[in-house]
Amino acid sequence: MANGSRDIVYLGDAYSEFRHQMEAKGYAKATIRAYDSHVPEFICYLDDRNNGHIPYGLSRFPAFDVRKDHLIEWEGVLRLERNNRDTSIKTKIKSIRTFLYWCMDEDRGYCKYFRIPLPKAEERIKEPYSEKEIAAILAQPRTHDLSEWRNWAVINVILRTGLRRSSVCEMKWVDVDFERKRLLIRHSKNKQQYYVPLPQSAIEVLLIWREISPVTEGNFIFFSTYSEGRLSPNSLTQAIRAYNLKRGVKKTSVHLMRHTYATIYLRKGGRAEKLQRILGHKTREMTDRYVHLVAEDLTEGIDDYTI
Repeated sequence: MANGSRDIVYLGDAYSEFRHQMEAKGYAKATIRAYDSHVPEFICYLDDRNNGHIPYGLSRFPAFDVRKDHLIEWEGVLRLERNNRDTSIKTKIKSIRTFLYWCMDEDRGYCKYFRIPLPKAEERIKEPYSEKEIAAILAQPRTHDLSEWRNWAVINVILRTGLRRSSVCEMKWVDVDFERKRLLIRHSKNKQQYYVPLPQSAIEVLLIWREISPVTEGNFIFFSTYSEGRLSPNSLTQAIRAYNLKRGVKKTSVHLMRHTYATIYLRKGGRAEKLQRILGHKTREMTDRYVHLVAEDLTEGIDDYTI
């Protein structure tokens, strides 16, 4: 800004700059894909609203003209016209909020500052794996198929540590400290390294897997049994899906195993502060979701079990 004048910065151009900066900072590809899905959709809505339909790449909505009312309107469109669920709306607004706060930074001043609260979303408890389902997928394989043994070991580790899918795919033997019973997570969602405690049951599974698995060039603990290279998160998801269905378990989500770990941990009296460190949450906000949902679960039907 010079001599009281302000150069016009269009939202589409601002988003291109924002995205480039996120890539330069090493943000996860999944995070950038989420931004690419949610932010341009909002920008197109503003363009259509003010200028008629024009291609996203030619966005002509000035960033400085964005107001809180636009977010409120967009939330209504998502809910009433596009039939988005509350949780989906909250996720989209969160991405847009991150982008607009970046625009509002005083060093840029692309947008005039205004507070962007997240919409309230009724959170439902995801039903964790049941004891019967856990027993079915934790049972040792009765086969010589290396892929099935790998999937068995992966599931055992996740259900006993709460690791993310991406972290499991990056695990290397050099990161396991069997003596201190801990695992070094080098690649995490928040880009910070941290240690995850390994219970004895997880250690025993890892030792069994190490005994039967070949040593790979990348030293990965869990690898593609076809190429012996790094196992991708998507490949792991498909492998676990087939593994669970083969064992008669209809739930196939890898992330639900992490949720199941957190739920069991809290139900058994584990402390939320420690769970936050174990799960690698940067803030307590995400951990508190588990605390809240488990508390709601424990309260449900309590009158049926009291005097």
